[in-house]
Amino acid sequence: MTGIAINDLEAGCDVTANQLIVFVPTIVAVVLVSIMTWLVRGRCYPHDEENRCDAMVLYFMHSANPCDQAGVARISRWVCTRLLPRAENDWGLCLYVGDRDDIIGASKMHNFVRGFQSSDKVVVCLTREFIDDSDCMNYLATALDSSKPLSKYIFVLFDDIQPTSVPRRLRQLLLPDSPSIQITWDGVEDEGDSAHDTFWRRMRDALMHDPDQERCRRRFDTIPLLVSIHDNNMSQQQEYQRM
Repeated sequence: MTGIAINDLEAGCDVTANQLIVFVPTIVAVVLVSIMTWLVRGRCYPHDEENRCDAMVLYFMHSANPCDQAGVARISRWVCTRLLPRAENDWGLCLYVGDRDDIIGASKMHNFVRGFQSSDKVVVCLTREFIDDSDCMNYLATALDSSKPLSKYIFVLFDDIQPTSVPRRLRQLLLPDSPSIQITWDGVEDEGDSAHDTFWRRMRDALMHDPDQERCRRRFDTIPLLVSIHDNNMSQQQEYQRM
């Protein structure tokens, strides 16, 4: 039988205790960060058909041209500091936003398709840089080639975007009789929200209501009335026959 000195055992216990003091807080911190990340990303991105996002936000957020960095910064700031707090914190909606909800390492198109397919509606932040960027227009063309109804598209117009100054396919979506929704933001750099009450009211209605479902519900709401009138006529005819 091999003898082990008591001093060696005590030294081993001291090392284990010191390791626990170092590793336990680290493990707890990692677990907490993982849980918080799962909760945040779980809210932003659905994992099944029962938990879909309310809308995907499509905007100009990457450019290799240094001259476009100012445009990237201003629209990204608007999305992150104006739209997301309103939609997610105040209205309780779930938005899919690139970079925040994308899979790291996946291609841009893969992430776009992933977000598009998981979202009920599409919010297009239409700036001059967006229209001039080939990637942005390709993403929009890919979306429009899908079976998603045009009433699911919400165009937020910046920079005084006029239908006559955009490509023909996009121009048709910005006309007054188009089924898509167009909302104009006046002054993207303006920090005051009181001047944009009408904008936020329209945005909330566009995100939280479905025009197609509303029309369908109104159409079916008239059926009980018609049935009631029909039943009354039948009752009157039966009364006449008994008389």
